[in-house]
Amino acid sequence: MLAQKTDIVHRVCQYLTIPQNWGVEQKQEEHLKQSITLCNLMNWLIIHVNTAYLLVDFYRIGNLYRSGTTFAIISFSIIALALSKYGYQFIARFLSAFIFASFVFVYGVIIKFYMSPPMLIHYLSPRIPLIMCVFFPFMFLSYRFERWAFFCTFLLNVLFVVAYDPIHYLLGINMEQFGLHLDYAHLMTQNSISFLIIISFAFIYFKMVNQQYQRQITSLYEEVQQQNEEIQAQNQALAGTQEELSTINNQLEALVQQRTQKIEEQNQQLQEYAFWNAHKLRAPVATILGLYYLLTLKEYQTEEAIEEIYIKIEKSVKDLDEVVQEIQKKIENRDTRFR
Repeated sequence: MLAQKTDIVHRVCQYLTIPQNWGVEQKQEEHLKQSITLCNLMNWLIIHVNTAYLLVDFYRIGNLYRSGTTFAIISFSIIALALSKYGYQFIARFLSAFIFASFVFVYGVIIKFYMSPPMLIHYLSPRIPLIMCVFFPFMFLSYRFERWAFFCTFLLNVLFVVAYDPIHYLLGINMEQFGLHLDYAHLMTQNSISFLIIISFAFIYFKMVNQQYQRQITSLYEEVQQQNEEIQAQNQALAGTQEELSTINNQLEALVQQRTQKIEEQNQQLQEYAFWNAHKLRAPVATILGLYYLLTLKEYQTEEAIEEIYIKIEKSVKDLDEVVQEIQKKIENRDTRFR
């Protein structure tokens, strides 16, 4: 049940923000994006509120004049959204900044001619939307970058408020003409104008403060973005360094393996040399030493014994020479392999 309600709320929010990004482009400055978004959402809201207002007026009250004004407001909001969507955002914002006040002002005047007689509510009710419309230029336009459009629409909206009572006296449709009386009516007008002036200056002040903070936020965002780019560049450099280190480590491992293999082969050669020294080389040397020892004995001093000993010594020397030559070949082969 909760998930269903959440889904309904989500769908309603999506519907209410359909035109939010109409006319908003990525290259636009932040204040311009905000103005376009506010203008789109306000026109979208005005369409729905006045559509409900139109239906109530037409089906329950049957007041065709007021319904006609409401229909005109709805039609303009649709046109403004279309202008914004198809790239004419400034025209849509400029017109939206003052056109609603003009609709209310015209309605507040002409209704007196068609209502017979007009009621007190017809004099009082237009004042509130007129004062509200004065602040539309603050939402839809930038007084720093679109100064002429901002001040033109703002002064025009202020003129609608200030001239509301005088135009009634000028056209002879003021309250007294129809026998209506309101105590302190002049005081209410003065308070309305004073309230308008105070709120206008307050809006200007808060708009300036908001833009100042917006510039600071934009500057901080640019700094953060620049730092992120630097961090990304450093990460890429570190990745390249890490790759180089990995390559060097692999080369070192290969070199260590190669050196280890050479050392193992050298150890094997040393073992072979030890074997040759202990067996192959030692045998003829021991034989020669033994025969030499026999020559020192008296019983082997005969010619036959000496001749036989010399023959054996000669054979042992030849065996020793063969062993030495074989060792020499192995040394040469080892040097060739390890170069």
